[in-house]
Amino acid sequence: MLPEDSKITLRYYFHYILVGLLISVIISVPVLLDWPVLYPVIIVGAISFIYLIRYRFELQILDFGYLIVLFALLAPPLNLSSSLPLIRPDEILIYIFCPLILLNGFKKNTHDPRAIIYIKIYSAFLLVFIVSSIYGVLFLDVPYGKRDFFEFVTTAKYLMVFFVFSAITIDQHQIKKILHYVLFLILLSGIFGLLQYYSLFGLDTLTAPLYLQDRLHIFDDRITGTFKNPNTFSSVLLLGHIIALTRFLFSKNLAEKYYTFFATLILVVLLLFAGSRTVLFIYFLITLSLLVLGVFTSGVSKKQLSLLIGFITIGFLLSISFLSYEIILRFQSGIDILNDDSLSLRFFVWFFNFQIFLESPIIGWGPAKALHPVVVDNEYLLILRRYGIIGLISFLGIYLYPLKISFSRFWKKKRTPYYFDIIIASIIVSFGIANITNGLFLSAQVMDFWIVLLGLYFAHLKSMQDVKLS
Repeated sequence: MLPEDSKITLRYYFHYILVGLLISVIISVPVLLDWPVLYPVIIVGAISFIYLIRYRFELQILDFGYLIVLFALLAPPLNLSSSLPLIRPDEILIYIFCPLILLNGFKKNTHDPRAIIYIKIYSAFLLVFIVSSIYGVLFLDVPYGKRDFFEFVTTAKYLMVFFVFSAITIDQHQIKKILHYVLFLILLSGIFGLLQYYSLFGLDTLTAPLYLQDRLHIFDDRITGTFKNPNTFSSVLLLGHIIALTRFLFSKNLAEKYYTFFATLILVVLLLFAGSRTVLFIYFLITLSLLVLGVFTSGVSKKQLSLLIGFITIGFLLSISFLSYEIILRFQSGIDILNDDSLSLRFFVWFFNFQIFLESPIIGWGPAKALHPVVVDNEYLLILRRYGIIGLISFLGIYLYPLKISFSRFWKKKRTPYYFDIIIASIIVSFGIANITNGLFLSAQVMDFWIVLLGLYFAHLKSMQDVKLS
């Protein structure tokens, strides 16, 4: 039986509302059939309704998290209207169920004190977002449009998700289960990307337009899996590698060691095909750090370590012969950074955006999507330009505070490390470096499942009370 803070029962008037919506959809079927774009929304709604009926209108919050992760990692975005931005199925789930959870007897005061501090830090960032937007409109003549409003809604959505998942009770078995679930879905996305890359089963023509939209031209140069941007996908593959390698090093279960060992080998191949130079650098940095950590804290044998390093090296060398010419050129140009056209273009974009920042350095311009370029390829510079120095400081707190907690917990117990602490700290460090040439916070696909994991980490802090996870 689940703890009371891990499930909610919908109040009776919500039963009538949901039944009314179902009847309305059934009556409107002839009209809805003329709108194929709504089919995925109807399917998501139907699955959700069947789930609620099955469990007598009782929502298991962790099951809701599994659905968010599933849709975030595998589903393509939906274009419901030309006048609206793309929306993802996982976002639809969040916008429907998070308010339901909060309005249906979700217990108060169930958060760990550290989660409450994180909520305050994130709320401070949202406050800066609002102040900066108002300042831009009133004093800098920034046009405010629908895209700016939806940007705020998306940013606030992450806080709502964190608030829900950080309050539940979760045990070590559930933590292992969701980590393996995330790892499996990332592997599935990567294998799907390879099938696209080699045009097997016609996936390149059937599915590439759904996932890549205006970036369709890149699908036969670098794999993107179920993502739009190969650099973003590389960061997700790296997240999977961190989970697999950490569990291989710290698990005592032989079957799990075999599974995570082979997952680690597959992921290095996928990372090479994704072709991100920044992420490949982070891969070597994180892998070396985790291996050293494993040797000195978990007693990994020299034989296990040698096998892992040997097979990773073999996989790395074998994969190079199958890479496209474009990926090989990318890696070569990454070595000669002074003559790298991609990096030169980034420097120009960074300089241009830094000049915009200097015009309003304290509070920024707000999102200003109708006025300034959206793509900057440096998350910190983008936040600095949009929300100024104050905004950047509050934004950094979103990453640095959980990093401080996870690192300090490990440091205090360095002879008996908590693998979830190590995973969270490694992911934050990886994302922090990747964001120098990327913008993961702006990717709803990444943030939707990452904020679920982060919420569950803070739920673990409350639930386990520093009991060692093995």
